[in-house]
Amino acid sequence: MLSVGEFTSGTLSDAHSLALVLPRRKYEEPFLIGRSGDKRVAVFIGENHAFLHFTYDTSDDWSGLIINGVSIEMDETSIFDPDFDTPPLGSIIRQETQLCICAASERGFGRLPVVLVDQLAPTRERSRVGFLRWQIVIGQDMGRRVLRTVDVSPKASA
Repeated sequence: MLSVGEFTSGTLSDAHSLALVLPRRKYEEPFLIGRSGDKRVAVFIGENHAFLHFTYDTSDDWSGLIINGVSIEMDETSIFDPDFDTPPLGSIIRQETQLCICAASERGFGRLPVVLVDQLAPTRERSRVGFLRWQIVIGQDMGRRVLRTVDVSPKASA
């Protein structure tokens, strides 16, 4: 459950970086908001269009319940080396001073690490780490709630 001070409603133009935007209707999509340079980036995190992204300055075409100030928690048992293995779409990468999500352009022009958190303590050069399982949370301590869990681990073949 969300308390009244933890959310608002509006369009993607009203969402800040590291916001979760939840749909209000059946055909709307959930988004995680990040950045790429000066642009805001919306990453689809629902089943439809999973981990596709688009950049925008303003966007009044998509709207929903906006939860600004969420946090990302990574499952340390799901780590991988993104310099050795190709990061799957939806994986989280910690690099330099950033935490990024691997997303694909909705126009099909390749992958982009969308910055979710910046200005972290710097890592050593070429010392990236990736995570296949992660979750979006809000609150701290006793008030902490998991809003969405993501697992992009490869499925075992039968």
